[in-house]
Order: sequence, then structure tokens, then C-alpha cells
Amino acid sequence: MKRLRLAVTTLWCVSISAICQEVIPDFYKGPGLDPNRSSVNQNFNEHIDPFNGSLQLHYVDINVPGNGGFDIQVTRSYNNAAVNESNPNTFFGSAGVGWSVHFGRILYKATIGPCGGRLYTDVLKDPVLELPDGSTQILAGSATAGATLISTQRWRADCSGSGVVVYSPDGVRYDMTQAVGIPSGGTQALAALYTTKITDRNGNYANIAYVQGGSPEVSSVTTGPSDVRRIDFSYFALTSSESTRRINTITSTDSTGNRVYTYGYQA
Repeated sequence: MKRLRLAVTTLWCVSISAICQEVIPDFYKGPGLDPNRSSVNQNFNEHIDPFNGSLQLHYVDINVPGNGGFDIQVTRSYNNAAVNESNPNTFFGSAGVGWSVHFGRILYKATIGPCGGRLYTDVLKDPVLELPDGSTQILAGSATAGATLISTQRWRADCSGSGVVVYSPDGVRYDMTQAVGIPSGGTQALAALYTTKITDRNGNYANIAYVQGGSPEVSSVTTGPSDVRRIDFSYFALTSSESTRRINTITSTDSTGNRVYTYGYQA
């Protein structure tokens, strides 16, 4: 039994894509580590951006090794810029205020759709890819393929009727089909597509299930075809002051047995 205790802190800052009316990350408050800027730290896994003063913490809470290097990781990321200073309870996460746990998602304006960027020259209509570590990349329309979006770091997104298929530069495929509405705090409705399947170049895959349709909370992760592993999530019940559930326990199962990780919260 391993126990993780998270502080539900209220840090004052300007909200980012999950709260604001734009999905494009603010240059001064953008989430994730910027490859073009350095950071400083005084503690393990702490990243402070001297340019904008933001604090980020990134941890791999659970790592379940698999065939061919296809490890399943549960990444927990904190960014103080993700908290709306006027209403911190509207933070859209599942591990306390400022903390996020997911397996990748596409953020977009609901009125335009996840693939609207390929139809316009206006960058504000482009969707944004957010990785589990909080880093973001703007996906712009490709000049050579009408249904393809591409980022400056060579991530590619192909549009389909059921969602978006994203490919990393090293060939890992992310099927993003879990549609979720996001509290925008403004007139512009925002939405996201969360990852439902990850497949590597060797055919190993991980299916990601959610608590219910339209929910961002993961219920389980199962792998295949021959390397069978599983991760199960449980949550505390919703309260009137929270916009999302809080993770209670995460249980990982592989050939070596079960491991249970319990999360605790304090004001």
C-alpha cells in the first residue's frame, strides 16, 4: 500500500485554456514546459519559469512496464497558472486544485470543432494538443492534406467522423474520441477530446475507459494483445463545491500482482 498526499492549494493567477475563452495557451501563462525557455528549481521535479514566475510540478505516480518499452504511466502535473484566482473551485482536474491527470487530449472551441483549424487561416481557430505532462502544441492546417493538422514539433492529427487520431513523431498513435465539455467561464463554449486508445508501432495497445460518456475521469486502462496489464481508478463522490471528482485510489495489476495507491487531500 502506497499513500500519496496532495495539498489542495489555492494559488492566485490567471486561468489558462481550460478556463478562459481561448484554447490557445497564453504566452505568459501557458501550461507545460516550454522547450525554448529554461527553468530553475530548488526541489526534485520542481520547475519555476523565470520569465513568467509560474510553478510546475510533474510526477510519474505509477509506471507499469510492458513489452517493447510500451510502459503505461499515470502522470500527475501541477501548474499554478491553471487556477482561476477569482473562482479556484472551477479548476477542471481530478487530483486537487491545479493538478491534472490524463493521457492526452485535444482542446478546441465547440462552435468550430476539433478540426476547424484546417479550414481557416486564423490561428485562434486552431485546436491545441495537450500531453499528460501539461505541455501544449498548437495544431495548424497542413497545406498538403485537407484533413490533417500538424504542430511545430511534428505531431500530426488526422480528422475522422468519431474524433481525432494523433500521431507522435516516433509513431505512437492516440485515438481521441471521448468528447467532454469544459467550463469556459465566458461566452465561448470550449470542449475537449480525450484519449481512448494508445497504440505503439509494434501493435501493443492500451484501451482507456471513462466513468461515463462526456466524463473526463478515467475508470480503467487495459493493455493487449498479449501483454495484459490493468490500471483501475476510483473517485470520491462529487460535492457541490467541486466541478470534477477527486481520485481516491489507483490500482495497478500486472504479472507481479496488485499495487494500490491511495490519494489524500488537505486544505
